[in-house]
Amino acid sequence: MPSTYNLTIQAFDGKHIAYTTLSVIIIKAPPTTFLSNNQYGELVENSPAGTIVVTMNYSMVPVEYHLLGEAQGRFAVSTEGRVIVAGEIDRESLLPNAQAIFQAVAQSSSTLYTTNVMINVLDVNDCFPNFPADYAVQIQENTVPAYNGNYVTQVEAVDQDAGNNASVTYTYAISSGTKNGFSIDPVTGVITTHFKYDREQTPEYILLIQARDSGTPMQLSSTALVLVEIGD
Repeated sequence: MPSTYNLTIQAFDGKHIAYTTLSVIIIKAPPTTFLSNNQYGELVENSPAGTIVVTMNYSMVPVEYHLLGEAQGRFAVSTEGRVIVAGEIDRESLLPNAQAIFQAVAQSSSTLYTTNVMINVLDVNDCFPNFPADYAVQIQENTVPAYNGNYVTQVEAVDQDAGNNASVTYTYAISSGTKNGFSIDPVTGVITTHFKYDREQTPEYILLIQARDSGTPMQLSSTALVLVEIGD
């Protein structure tokens, strides 16, 4: 039952007195199971099932726990309020924030209690650099190369990992053609040439470009082809 308190307030300015009354009703709140509105955890992606991610703060109210939202298929909760890995945890599927955010519900015999659970998912090097497609360009024969070389094209591979795991460098090799007159910036992927080409001698060159990340413990790489046609 709520408790009611009636207060009489007096104001006096040295000459006049005024009164008013104030009623205060105290309602006893139901017991709470979560001691915090937000629960925070952190784990490395691809962690095995059963890994404990966070132990939710709770009181001694007997409850049954459930998880909602992004927890489905990824996390489960024990009877003690421990959130554990229950399925595949893929950081890249949680981009751009790399967070799993969901609600935990604790149900007693007559009341529901909720709290927000936010789990940061740390990266492992499991994504290969990805070229969108192979490339085809044309340069004109007998073009005199500039001092820093003539621009051919720029390649780019995107790695969805984070940090060094997503830092890509480029190298190349000649796959078809006899004259190795090309160079590639290992950071930007810009390909230039330092030679004057003769179409009648070699009408095209095929470059095999490799993009390699800087991840640990193992670096991952992928390749793309650049067809360079010599125009007449």
